[in-house]
Amino acid sequence: MTKLYMRSKAFSLTTSFTVTDEFDEVRYTVKPALISMGRNLSIVDYNGNEVAHVRQKLVSMLNKYSIVIDGQEGFIKHKNFAFKPKYEYTAKDWLITGKFLKQEYTFTDKDGNRIAFMHKKAMVFGECVEFEIEDPSNEAEVVAIVLAINCIINDQKEEAREDMSD
Repeated sequence: MTKLYMRSKAFSLTTSFTVTDEFDEVRYTVKPALISMGRNLSIVDYNGNEVAHVRQKLVSMLNKYSIVIDGQEGFIKHKNFAFKPKYEYTAKDWLITGKFLKQEYTFTDKDGNRIAFMHKKAMVFGECVEFEIEDPSNEAEVVAIVLAINCIINDQKEEAREDMSD
């Protein structure tokens, strides 16, 4: 099992930030596009190679993001459940189920096998998000999915603010 960490303030989605391992070594850097229609994030490994790309689908009626890894595109689709949010990752038929108040998510495959678990964790330097990933080959995909889910949550907050101001 691999453990990765992302500091909570990193979720600004407007500046570059890093994802580190349990030894505080940088594993990935997330770089938002400077100019883009919609959210557009590139995930690069410690060698500078892009390993995943997260892009908002603007023509979708639902909050939907694409994730491209090794030329294969999958989508994160939000399923509307108020206190138990669910998301589907189409490229691998994964289900991501959350506990809203605890801010944690479990990733499972179609057979119910755990792929990863993500939760907020208090650390010496402040709060962060910890990823527990069963198979290290899924690291980049799990990071991309968490970023896409965070984008969807931010989009929903922005829509709610706009609705309140109308």
